[in-house]
Amino acid sequence: MLITRDPDWTDADWPGPRCLVLPSEAPDARPPGSDWRRFTLVDGPGGALSVIRDVAARLARFRQLAPTPLLHAPERIAEPELAALRDRAGTEPFAADLALTPGGHAGRILLGAEIVANPLFVAFFANLRRPESLDPEAVFDQLRFHLVPQEDAADEEARP
Repeated sequence: MLITRDPDWTDADWPGPRCLVLPSEAPDARPPGSDWRRFTLVDGPGGALSVIRDVAARLARFRQLAPTPLLHAPERIAEPELAALRDRAGTEPFAADLALTPGGHAGRILLGAEIVANPLFVAFFANLRRPESLDPEAVFDQLRFHLVPQEDAADEEARP
């Protein structure tokens, strides 16, 4: 699943649903194609963690949450970097990467397919109340603890 806020990113090659998240003030923006899902968040899209929470809950509610890798990318990623992320997600089903913004908030997020397929995935994000007030690195520590088998979590923490 790809989640982005960039309506101009029409050629994103990523497995699973592709989701465009926009604030309600953007009524004219259309999803890039018929295979995209548009999410209009009335309160405006919050940070990355709340966007994942809201999109995953809505997809799960309608049985459209696919057990594919999840990439939250607020804006377009160049194809070589996207290909590297796609390859990593394909070879590491328990990947859990967090890139922080310059302000210290959650930015780009990569989650492997086994994390998304975990029955606790939606509940984990649903239980994040006011995620923007939480330390994103602490949230990811908890995510790894609850959703990644511990031998894979140790390998994940050893990555540079």
